[in-house]
Amino acid sequence: MVRHKTRWLLVRFEFESQLSTSTTKERGDDLPQIQTKEIYKEIVKILSICFGLSAHAIIPDIMVRHIDDESQLAMIRVPREAEKQVRTAITFMTTLYNQGIVASVLSVNGCARTARLATMQEIRKRVEGKSLSKKGMKGLDARLQVIREID
Repeated sequence: MVRHKTRWLLVRFEFESQLSTSTTKERGDDLPQIQTKEIYKEIVKILSICFGLSAHAIIPDIMVRHIDDESQLAMIRVPREAEKQVRTAITFMTTLYNQGIVASVLSVNGCARTARLATMQEIRKRVEGKSLSKKGMKGLDARLQVIREID
């Protein structure tokens, strides 16, 4: 059995329009819904620009596993040897959907379990000060359940 060593990156995406007025501003309706394939394409593009042919060996092993739209957090699985290159590419992301974006790596985890825990903790931290209705609590529980099911 071959064991693949991976790292899990927890990445936060913030659009420029969110940062311009307040860092605590809620996600507006004018912001696009972030898609996993768009994040993947952008990472691949930046890896190709920055690292050339050496990056093509790691590209097939990169996988954007989950994006939480409300908190704009993404869980990205990368090969252990390429973790620093992918973190660099994420740092160099400046646009997405033709809008300015800031991408920040919040944590690096060695297994899916700790990545899930870090993601759930970050989501809880973001809704901590807000008073949620019953519908909001059910939505939060549903979001956390989706994260729990990630392998």
